[in-house]
Amino acid sequence: EMQLREAKRQRDAETQMVVVTKQSKMLESMMEAMSKAAMKETGDRQHWEKEWQERFGDFHGQHREMEDALKRKHVQELKSIKDDIQRNIRRVANEVQRTKGKSMPSPRTMGQMQEDNMGRILLLFHKHGQERLTLASKVAKQEEMLVHTKNQSLQKMMGQSQ
Repeated sequence: EMQLREAKRQRDAETQMVVVTKQSKMLESMMEAMSKAAMKETGDRQHWEKEWQERFGDFHGQHREMEDALKRKHVQELKSIKDDIQRNIRRVANEVQRTKGKSMPSPRTMGQMQEDNMGRILLLFHKHGQERLTLASKVAKQEEMLVHTKNQSLQKMMGQSQ
């Protein structure tokens, strides 16, 4: 009888060992699967972040290029007005020199010429300000759309990971 009890305890212990071993293997496999899923999710998130950093980098690079192009255009327009003003001054100076001072423009004519020149410059600066404002507004709208798209992408990515 004692041997039977001992044999039964031995079988029970062996059965428990088999159950514990199976549960342990199952837990290890679940941990491994969860670890792989976490690593994949981390990799996906890093890839997503890198992709969006590149998109924003490209966007800001294009914005700087557009600003630089606008600045070059503005400098060229200002140079053109400056050259035109200098031509007009040389024309008047040449006329005075040619006539040996007999054809001197009146102070009123000179004042009007200065007012016209200043008016042209002021109009140009106003136009340039409007163009910079338009560009800034356009860029802000594009950036807002890009941020909105990024948020949608993030929500989609988070939805897929759950």
